[in-house]
Amino acid sequence: MPRIIDISLAITSDMLLWPTHSPPEFRQIESIVRGDNFNLTHCSLVVHTGTHVDAPYHCYSNGKGVEELPLSALVGKAFVADFTRVSEFISVKDLQEIKEIDAIEILLCKTKNSQFRLMQKEFDKSYVYVSAEAAKYLKKTSVRTLGVDYLSVERYGAIECPTHRILLNNGIVIIEGLNLRTVEPGFYRFYCLPLKFKGLDGAPARAVLIEETID
Repeated sequence: MPRIIDISLAITSDMLLWPTHSPPEFRQIESIVRGDNFNLTHCSLVVHTGTHVDAPYHCYSNGKGVEELPLSALVGKAFVADFTRVSEFISVKDLQEIKEIDAIEILLCKTKNSQFRLMQKEFDKSYVYVSAEAAKYLKKTSVRTLGVDYLSVERYGAIECPTHRILLNNGIVIIEGLNLRTVEPGFYRFYCLPLKFKGLDGAPARAVLIEETID
């Protein structure tokens, strides 16, 4: 049986968060030990918590909500690219060095974030991001989905979020918060299904890779 690799972050009350986001809250509203028939939990969280998908509405007031994202962009053949040598940001040159770039529709970027930053509870502003120039370059390729291994594809503190806007305005789906620490570079079968929140700017997702022979 093919190996299934979970590349999602567990959602907990003390997990890594974007600095301005409130932590997830869990409140048990029914409990078996208190005499109820079931355990039942109320959850409150920012939709961009942990492993999540960005919708165009995240950056554009008239953009599509997360429920309108094409599932064909979130399920299929994906390539995990090794950018662990990159110290600051993924550049056009870095993308051009991927010899398979013309055959990739779902591109997942493995950087130093997975090794040194993603599993820490404290936010690290120096995470590796994708430059706006690299985002413009992706417009010219077959890539329609870009996944990164930290909480944002954008440089921290970037004015007007150009990387987000370039990608989302050109139909490229953004997935953030992927845990690629133990994943080897190469092609995989990929599944990433965000919760179907109508009209919202994003949603948490469960993302997995499946090791199998892919034509």
